[in-house]
Amino acid sequence: MDFRDDERRKIESEYKGRLGIKLKELRLTKGMSQLDLALEADLARTQISRIENGQASPTILSFLGIVKALNLSNNQVLDLLELK
Repeated sequence: MDFRDDERRKIESEYKGRLGIKLKELRLTKGMSQLDLALEADLARTQISRIENGQASPTILSFLGIVKALNLSNNQVLDLLELK
């Protein structure tokens, strides 16, 4: 195993954690439960939980479903992805 592999895993883990925290904050701000979000995004509630807890990364389609379900603006999406 290479040092770069360890570093990459660490960065990915940190990013998943931050993304999950931000998604949970947005969901709660909208007054939605995990089940509400899951139903709106056409995902399993357990998948929402795993994403929010930093245990899983959403696929592109899952992420787009979550964005749509939360009715996020372009700026909110950029903030979420830390591109802005």
